[in-house]
Amino acid sequence: MGTTRLPQKAFCSWSGGKDSCLALGYARQAGYDVAVLLNMLAEDGEYSRSHGLQRGILEAQADAQRRHHRRITEGFGEQDHCRPASPWHGQTRLANGYHG
Repeated sequence: MGTTRLPQKAFCSWSGGKDSCLALGYARQAGYDVAVLLNMLAEDGEYSRSHGLQRGILEAQADAQRRHHRRITEGFGEQDHCRPASPWHGQTRLANGYHG
């Protein structure tokens, strides 16, 4: 009797642009369950770092795809590059991450 392998959960770094959309498509084609779209916001928490999209637009994109939307608000200070990219990683049991 064969064993059914459940898809591994993953997150996709989500800018709201075409490259992150393509990365999401590739991850899904590879059989990953992309459960979370991760976005980096500016210090004010209202606009994305990558394209300057309003937080509401990013949330609407995630909702339309039935994905959770996680936000990390970061500055580009001297020590910011040392912070973990996914502080909630252990809580959601995500196996992989993709970004475009």
